[in-house]
Amino acid sequence: MKTIYIFLFLPFSLLAQVSFDVTYKQVTEGQKFYQGKFATVASSVVVEKEGTAAELYSATINWINEAYKSPEDVIKGNIENKYVKINGSTSNLFLVSVLGSKNYFDARYTIEFRFKDNRFKVDIINLEQYTPPSQYVTGGWSDYPMTFKVENRKGKPYNDGVANLDAVTAYFNNLITSVKDYSVTTVGGDDFDF
Repeated sequence: MKTIYIFLFLPFSLLAQVSFDVTYKQVTEGQKFYQGKFATVASSVVVEKEGTAAELYSATINWINEAYKSPEDVIKGNIENKYVKINGSTSNLFLVSVLGSKNYFDARYTIEFRFKDNRFKVDIINLEQYTPPSQYVTGGWSDYPMTFKVENRKGKPYNDGVANLDAVTAYFNNLITSVKDYSVTTVGGDDFDF
């Protein structure tokens, strides 16, 4: 009986997810390393949600205040009821395999939210990877394009690219779904029962 319940619930929970589009391109020219199948994650998504622009803006500001340790440091731009720009970071997002050793690197990003009645738009403005300094590299932050090599030129999966595509899309899809769900539960409602 529990199994049936899970299968009945699963399609409804998937419908609530926000998803950035991913497009694929096969590259057959140039150096061998740059040939293969590449996946590019769209940098923006429009999220349908009931509420006025002011309500959606307010719910997003409330979400930022609860989701980040120092929201005053995260918010980098703000026009009331219209626009919010944030800088965030996460640990261990990117996988880089070197000589059989798997290393995970941190990421930081800039996202913009724009609000209209019954929807908001999210743009990923910037994504960066942190490489720790070592005897081989100076390290530091570098831009990370939203394009991932997912297969080599012979069609074999490129494991780091597949893992990074999955990690980045899951992270941003979950982040935006969290904003959407937060606005669902807080717009026009009481947060506490006293």
